[in-house]
Amino acid sequence: MTKKKEAVWYQHYLESPEPEKTTVTETAQPTESATNSQEVEGLLKRAENGNAVAQFKLGVLYTKGEAVKRDLTQAADWYRKAAEQGHKNAQFKLGRFYENGKGVEIDLTQAENWYRKAAEQGHKNAQKRLELLSNQ
Repeated sequence: MTKKKEAVWYQHYLESPEPEKTTVTETAQPTESATNSQEVEGLLKRAENGNAVAQFKLGVLYTKGEAVKRDLTQAADWYRKAAEQGHKNAQFKLGRFYENGKGVEIDLTQAENWYRKAAEQGHKNAQKRLELLSNQ
């Protein structure tokens, strides 16, 4: 796959309503480069200025350790910022973090809260997780 196709796919992955499928491209580790550094700096500026999509993207980067050092606490913080603005993918991811204790303490009440917010926006995987939590 060419770099251009990878970038288009990855951009779609970050903005897609339910980025839950894993592909070979998703698991590939990009190499650190000046371009990655500049992209992360631009993303960080937008995120710090309140851009929910940029905040979600930073959460993804910190979760995967792509272009930044993997840090699940940082990922949870960025997901939370985007989730509080209504970003349904961030709400779902934050719910998963609370359910599994990634970057935060396990808190099924918080997990359910964030899943519910995402589910109310039509996030199908959040709806499934809510159902599974209620059956426990």
